[in-house]
Amino acid sequence: MFQRYEKILVAYDGSKNATLAFEQALALASQNDAELIILQVVDTRIDPFAPYVIEGLLEEKISEAHEELDRLSEDAKRKSIKKVVPILREGSIRTIIATEVPEEFDIDLIVIGATGKSGLDKLLIGSTTNYVTTHAKCPVLIVR
Repeated sequence: MFQRYEKILVAYDGSKNATLAFEQALALASQNDAELIILQVVDTRIDPFAPYVIEGLLEEKISEAHEELDRLSEDAKRKSIKKVVPILREGSIRTIIATEVPEEFDIDLIVIGATGKSGLDKLLIGSTTNYVTTHAKCPVLIVR
């Protein structure tokens, strides 16, 4: 039986796998005539290894994320996705992707890359993708 999705969330961090996940989410949104929610999260937790800890760099990172979301939204609209919702959040990447945004927007499917940009988090506390698959209340599609 074919599962129809109405609201698809794709998590994007600029990595190669996130780009592949975005392409997969575009295809699924088109096939299902679904709403596509594009999410980018700027990790604002205190992390001494984050390059934007230096004053002023956080604002630059947020500005870059807005530009990236605008570009992705335009790409989706050019591919005939009727409803595109770009979202930029600040905070804990994994909880925002796994629970906060899916609950807020009643998401049917989360599409996420197998790996992303954050190497240190993966070593210390497990991958974001692993956390999302464990804690999300909807299906999760992992793209390699």
